[in-house]
Amino acid sequence: MDKKQCCTMIPKILVFMAIAFITTLLLIKLLWDWIIPDLFPGLVAQGLLIGIMSWDTAFKMAILATIIMVIKVMKKKHYMLKHYKGK
Repeated sequence: MDKKQCCTMIPKILVFMAIAFITTLLLIKLLWDWIIPDLFPGLVAQGLLIGIMSWDTAFKMAILATIIMVIKVMKKKHYMLKHYKGK
């Protein structure tokens, strides 16, 4: 990979990370609040599981999920570039 490709790839990665983070944050927050209380009402009633997730907890979970997603995508891109470069 030359310098020009690297310079054009970095903004694309940052945009992908931002979109992935916002999407993940909203999905975690909204789906947790909607599904968990209905799926585990006994655990929520006993206080063993939170029924409504706070935004800061969803933020932390979204950071972790986004990091894992970006690593997975980068590994796949690296594998594809390495093994299918000449084809």
